[in-house]
Amino acid sequence: MFTTAALSYFLLGFSVTIEGTSSRITKVIIFLFINKVSPWIALVLIIGLTVTVCWQRAKFFIRSLIHRDREGGRQRLAYILFTISMLYAVLISGYAMLLIQIVMAEINKNFSFGLHESREVIFHLYKVNKPIYHVILFVISVGYSLLLLLMRTFYRAIYFEKVSINITLKSGLMLEGKYIINHNLDNSILIADSFKRSDRSKMLIPKANIETITFNRVDYSFGEKRIKSKLEYKEIEMKNEFDQLVKQWRKDQIHKHSNF
Repeated sequence: MFTTAALSYFLLGFSVTIEGTSSRITKVIIFLFINKVSPWIALVLIIGLTVTVCWQRAKFFIRSLIHRDREGGRQRLAYILFTISMLYAVLISGYAMLLIQIVMAEINKNFSFGLHESREVIFHLYKVNKPIYHVILFVISVGYSLLLLLMRTFYRAIYFEKVSINITLKSGLMLEGKYIINHNLDNSILIADSFKRSDRSKMLIPKANIETITFNRVDYSFGEKRIKSKLEYKEIEMKNEFDQLVKQWRKDQIHKHSNF
């Protein structure tokens, strides 16, 4: 949604003119993208996301950061990833639209449309009889879509959620940690041990045999389930109770060693 809004703004919010009389805000925006730093930042982000998606060691490194037990560290990492994604989306949207605006300004000039702003060329593209311009615009659009797909693949790799179910049958049998593959197949539900449709552990459960179903959120990172700690403990509220437990443990240890 953000990239759609950015794309719409960059396409319609500003444009370049043949005479070089663009508005001040347009010149500022163009300067933010056409300088010595921004292209390198965009290139580094593209390479970084590509390496993370394709290189196993990079996946392992980020996975180790995500799986840390410290909640504060994971939260900071989430903020960093969010900032990177916003910067990446803004940069690729900006460069894509700048290229489109430049092509439109060139069309405006070569075909003598006499339009003041390049964005107005959108409504005159049907008059352009040179396929090369349509090809260029198509290539830019495809490239932009692929770069957006890279960002989506990156986030789908580092984190995504699925819903598992626990089923209690009327016979008393419990099926835990299953995933729904098809919720309505011949008045039954098709489940499996994983969310993948290719899973060979599929089971078809008639709805009439189901007593209850409970749902659980399951977090995945780089295709692996994030297993939360299942340790159960009794919280000791009174300090005196804790001291008594320590004393009893010490006595047991002394008695144990005194038997040798």
